[in-house]
Amino acid sequence: MKTTNRLKFILFSLVLLTILPNIILASNDDLKFLIAGHAYGKPLDSNIGINNIFFDSIKTENVDFGILIGDSVRKLTNESKILLKNQVNELNYTIYFTEGNHDKGINNLFNRDSYYSLVKNNNLFLFLSSEKNNSCINNNQFNFIENEINKSSYANILIFIHQVIWVEEYSKLKITIPNSYKCNPDVLNRLKMILKNHKSYIFTGDLGCNLQTLFYDKSDNVTYIGTGIGQNWKKSNYLIATIKNNNLSFEVISLDGEEYDEIESYNYENSSKNYIFKLIVKKLNSFINIIKYYLIKFNSYFFKI
Repeated sequence: MKTTNRLKFILFSLVLLTILPNIILASNDDLKFLIAGHAYGKPLDSNIGINNIFFDSIKTENVDFGILIGDSVRKLTNESKILLKNQVNELNYTIYFTEGNHDKGINNLFNRDSYYSLVKNNNLFLFLSSEKNNSCINNNQFNFIENEINKSSYANILIFIHQVIWVEEYSKLKITIPNSYKCNPDVLNRLKMILKNHKSYIFTGDLGCNLQTLFYDKSDNVTYIGTGIGQNWKKSNYLIATIKNNNLSFEVISLDGEEYDEIESYNYENSSKNYIFKLIVKKLNSFINIIKYYLIKFNSYFFKI
């Protein structure tokens, strides 16, 4: 009996020793994080911090960290700084920011530079500032990008920048309207040259006020992804990204109850096909809102009489 138990113990130990390194390795290699843009939400609202609907949603997310890609608050005031810090402290994970046109200087609150890097499990995260030079990346940042990339051989390079710097790459796609067209082609072309031998992702967070608040497309080794919150809550979303075995996958989280397809379906081809339809719907909604406005005015006048 003792011999049988001893054999069972030895067998169990051998099995455990076989699978345990794989479990530990998988645990160390996997990353899960959220990505969101335009986190203050709808432009016509009056909240001063991160939008409450979005914030309530991310409080329950089980992630390693979060990334907010610009315009996290409506305006960087003393009041919004205090609220933002309190909101971030409520979360049980770290938030990393890129600055947008509404919150330039946001990284100063968390003792970070306006642009900086982070390495996690051999993945390079680059947080850039598009607010240093008229919505462009300046030469100092390009030097910074090259220096960081050359430090090691990374599995993935992930770049986060507020402005939609690839808009000229998809020039027929007018659903993403940047704050500036001044130097987007130069920025993108130079970035593509730096990234040409690396599996790379470029994320933008300035889609909150566009007809489409989700975008995904891939050209050669670079994948372009945009996400945002705020267009009347229609199609407001954020992403949960997972890196497993050096591969990225994305789950789209809806904030308005609408169902999403796989993120890959929100590409240039499908987006261009749907653009005219979306534009017509937007114009019709504007027309309906005008009619509603004058009906309310008419009713008010009628009842006064």
